[in-house]
Formats: sequence, structure tokens, C-alpha cells
Amino acid sequence: MSKFEWHDERLRTAIDKSRSAIQTRLQELNRVSHDVKEFERFLVESAVFERAQYMFVNDSHAIGDPIDAQEYGESAAEEICEYIVWEKLVNSDRWRLMYLRTHRYGWFSVDDMEEVPGGFVFEDEPKVIELRPLIETESDVRLRAHEALPNLLNLIAANTKISRLA
Repeated sequence: MSKFEWHDERLRTAIDKSRSAIQTRLQELNRVSHDVKEFERFLVESAVFERAQYMFVNDSHAIGDPIDAQEYGESAAEEICEYIVWEKLVNSDRWRLMYLRTHRYGWFSVDDMEEVPGGFVFEDEPKVIELRPLIETESDVRLRAHEALPNLLNLIAANTKISRLA
């Protein structure tokens, strides 16, 4: 890291105390970015050209007033899902590891909990909130998605089909 000049002694002290943590985070981000690039290269060089999608976040929760939910037995709800996706880019021959985030509204019903797992009901198709190459996402997304890469690879391997000519 280059040498910086600080005029505020409190800031200089804070920088000195936090420098190690900041550098460790940067090293981790560089490691994750390297792994993502290598993962893409591995799949391309292995001729894996079938779309695969792995959900690593599924967050369904009530968003309405808890008092109303208790009184009426239901509440507005939302579902946010995050995926890592191996797919061919639109209008391109290039395959990339993508980050997909979806969102949809529904409701939570206390009365339906026996019939509907968790009591959440979502009827509409999820809306795409974000879709872009994983390597271009914010650092917190990359760090979380990186943890799910082995799961995506296991999914790809489990779905790999080998055909034999007769």
C-alpha cells in the first residue's frame, strides 16, 4: 500500500489500527475474484455449455404490520432470492458465471401454515432485480456467492449427461 499523509492524529491512529484488517479484506476479495475467473475458465475448457442455476439465498418474510397480522391472520410478504448462474450471454457466444437476484410480493397467512410450508404464498413470477456477471458485483455479493460455488459445481456435475453413439 502506498504511503499516505494524515494531518489528523485520530485518523492516523485509526488507520494504523485498521490497516491489517483492510489489507486482509483486499486479499480475500482478490482471492475470490481469481477463483471466479478460474471457475469460468474451468467450465469453458471442460466444454460445459448447459445452463445451471443454484439458489444460495431464499429470504421470505412478512413485511406488513405485525399487529395486523396477528389480528387478521395474514400479512403482506416478500421473497428475495439470489442465484449463481452459469449461462450463455444474450447476443453473444460467451458463457459467464452470473449473479441473479429476484423479488416478488405475496402474503403470509397464519391460517394456511398447515397447507402451505411456512405460510408464505407467492403467485406471481419473480421479477429480475439484478443480473450481471458475478465478477462485476459488489464485494459483499461476491464474497457470499463465492461460498456457493462448490454447490453450483456439484449441481453441474450431477446434471452432466453423457450420450453414447449407437
